[in-house]
Amino acid sequence: MKKIAFVFVFMLGGLMAFANPSFKTDERVELAGVMSYLAGHEKSVPVSPEYKASIDEYFADFIDHESIAGLKEMQKENFIDYGAISNLIDFIEISNGGVSVASGIDPGKVVMADFRWTKSLFMDYVSMADKFYKDSDWQSQRASATRSKITTKV
Repeated sequence: MKKIAFVFVFMLGGLMAFANPSFKTDERVELAGVMSYLAGHEKSVPVSPEYKASIDEYFADFIDHESIAGLKEMQKENFIDYGAISNLIDFIEISNGGVSVASGIDPGKVVMADFRWTKSLFMDYVSMADKFYKDSDWQSQRASATRSKITTKV
C-alpha cells in the first residue's frame, strides 16, 4: 500500500511540474501583433487583459507613429492585415537591433506566400517594422515585459 501511495504522490508531483508551463512568443510574431493592434487590425487584439493594458500603456505615444499610419494605409489600400503579415513571418528576421529581410529570402517571391503582397509592399513593411522597432525601443520594452511576467502562460 505504501508503494502505491508513493507512486501516486510521485506521479502527482510530476504532473504538477508540467501544470504551469510558460513559453516565449517569437519576437517577430509579437512585433507584428503589436503593430497590427496599434493599427486597429481586428484580428490582433490581445487576449490577455494584462498584456493589452501593458501594450496600451507602453505604446501610447506610438499610436500616431509613421509606421503605424503606414500599416493602416496598407490595410485600407491593399488589405494587408495581421493575417497577411503573419504569413510572411519567416521572411523577416530581427537581429543586430533591427528588422530586415531574412537571409536567403528573395523579396520578389512574397506573392507566392500571400497574394496580397508585392515586393514593394513587403519592403515597405520591413522598413516600417524596423523604424517602429528602433523608435519604440522595442528590445527594452520586451525585456521589461518579460521581467514583469507579462509573458504568455498556459
